[in-house]
Amino acid sequence: MRLHPPHFDVSMSQEMIRKLWTYACAADGEISAIGEIHIGGSLITVTDNVHLLKQEGTGGSTHLDMGAFAELCVEYQTSGKDPGSLRCWMHTHPHMSAFMSGTDDATIIKLAKMMDHPIVAVVLNTDGDTMWRIVDGDASVDLVYRIPGKRPTREEMDIVLPEIKGKVSHKEYAWLGKYGWRGGKKRDYGTKFQGGWNF
Repeated sequence: MRLHPPHFDVSMSQEMIRKLWTYACAADGEISAIGEIHIGGSLITVTDNVHLLKQEGTGGSTHLDMGAFAELCVEYQTSGKDPGSLRCWMHTHPHMSAFMSGTDDATIIKLAKMMDHPIVAVVLNTDGDTMWRIVDGDASVDLVYRIPGKRPTREEMDIVLPEIKGKVSHKEYAWLGKYGWRGGKKRDYGTKFQGGWNF
């Protein structure tokens, strides 16, 4: 897959974009991940190294544990990798259109202050629609891309489910009339969430 926004080309393997689509279909709510990019001239390559970190998700938000992100940066540094390459934020809108919400905009601004530029943000849904944002300094550009092929199969989703269960805790909300929306039962995917950053 190769996109052509102004000033940069963006490249990602079809296998990687397929895996992200599978994440979106397999999870009960929104999830997010941090990816690695390499830059060569005007080409931004999103590598196959995608990190699904500890987080809490709902049907309409994802809450990433920034302590886990800090640990990932330390792990990169101690293993001789460049933590500055962790400049791609990926997240899902499972049953919505693929767009950058106001919360997403705020998140990208926060990340842009933490990371070297350019950075890449992508949102995708269960239909295979994606929106990409490339941020370089004060400039940014959005573009859309439809993932080719059929929706991920149950077998593909079963492969990524253990990883999701190990990282994502899903919280549900219920409408309680005059009491408004309240956090209901938490469908625990296997990890209790402590602190973090609301994406």
